[in-house]
Amino acid sequence: MRADEFLLADILHSIAEIRILARGKIFDDLRADTVLQRAIFFEIIALGEAAGRLSRSLCARHAEVPWRSVVGMRNRIVHEYFAINLTILWQTITQNLDPLEAQIREILKQEFPSFNPSPPQ
Repeated sequence: MRADEFLLADILHSIAEIRILARGKIFDDLRADTVLQRAIFFEIIALGEAAGRLSRSLCARHAEVPWRSVVGMRNRIVHEYFAINLTILWQTITQNLDPLEAQIREILKQEFPSFNPSPPQ
């Protein structure tokens, strides 16, 4: 079983990868590019998978994080792949990643002060 601090680092890694993928893009780019869609889907699946594997105790201590929504987005992509609402996906990318990243960084700081997640290359 992967430790919580590594799962939190996995979440940060996926957020960074999504930002790289979406850099310089607009919604129409996402809508027109199925390869981009699939790459972002993969990172959201990875992000949600990591969130879903966090310990219940950590999630309970940090109930301000929308864990259920994060895992729910992953589940929606996995189970309803052909019915993904790209508008909601774009909103997630452009509006929800920054607050989530800040929350994850704060949890790492509080819970694992000596842990230093390495940024993606």
